[in-house]
Amino acid sequence: MQANTLCTLIAQRIDPKQFWLSGLEIVWLMETRLPPIEGETSPFDTPENNTIVAEIEANYDTLAAAYEKQLLMADVASAVQSLLDSTAQQRGYDNIFTLISYVTSTNPVFQREGQVGLFWRDRVWEACLQIKNDVIAGNRPLPTIEEVLAEMPVIVWGE
Repeated sequence: MQANTLCTLIAQRIDPKQFWLSGLEIVWLMETRLPPIEGETSPFDTPENNTIVAEIEANYDTLAAAYEKQLLMADVASAVQSLLDSTAQQRGYDNIFTLISYVTSTNPVFQREGQVGLFWRDRVWEACLQIKNDVIAGNRPLPTIEEVLAEMPVIVWGE
């Protein structure tokens, strides 16, 4: 078990103001957010909280894998957004949002680029959604960020 992951998993179910982790051992805090001194008992050291911790520890491998998958999917989304933004920036726009704002421009060149950017952005996120759905359905393993980016459609400016 990794302490950081264990702490996060516990904090998803128990208010983190109620405990600390010392290594892999839970320390129930007092209402002052300090550990109890000798002879004191934390009001958070309850059967309910201890049951939650025991369940998390018993199912740690499954819960940690799901948590790691969530982290990777968030990293993938961030990397894809960076791809969208950097592609728009190569064309002189601030980001993808600025690029697609030109879809209604009265300048035909800007309007065309806005339409291309909008079409491409939608194809990229559709591809991401398909990858996510395939992973969830068990049709493919969780890809790396690099693998996801390699599968993204390429923008075609049509010059």
